[in-house]
Amino acid sequence: MFVFQYEALLEKNKKIPDGKVLARACESGFVLVSKDITMEWDSGLEDIISNRARVIFITDQEGGPVHWAAALICSEIHWHKILLDNPMGPLTISVDREGKVKKVTGKSELLLRRDRLLTSKMARRRRHITVSDGTYGKTEN
Repeated sequence: MFVFQYEALLEKNKKIPDGKVLARACESGFVLVSKDITMEWDSGLEDIISNRARVIFITDQEGGPVHWAAALICSEIHWHKILLDNPMGPLTISVDREGKVKKVTGKSELLLRRDRLLTSKMARRRRHITVSDGTYGKTEN
C-alpha cells in the first residue's frame, strides 16, 4: 500500500472543492480514500462518474485515522482484488471499521443512482413551482 501526499498534487493549506481533488487524483491514476460517504449520494456522485474515479469509502464515522488505516490494512487483499478486476472507474468500495468490504458499486449502478437522484430533484422542483394564476397541475376538460 502506498500513501501519496496530496500536497504534491494540490495547493497546500487551501480549501479545495471535492470535484477538483477527484479530477487531479484521477488524472494521476490514484485511488481515493474518503470517509465522506455522502459523496455517493449528492453532487460528488457526478464528479465520481465524470472523472471515472475509484473511491474507497470508510464507513466508520466514530474512529480516527488509526482505525481507518487499520480497516484499510485488514481489507487490503479484498479491495486490491476488486481494483484489479475494475481497472477503470467509476467504482466505489465501502469498507467498515472491522476491515470488511461491505459494498462494491460499479459504473452501471452509479449511473442508475445518478439518474434516480436527478429524477427526484426534478420532481421536488416541480412540486414547488407555483404559477401566479394558479393553473399549475390542473388539466383542462
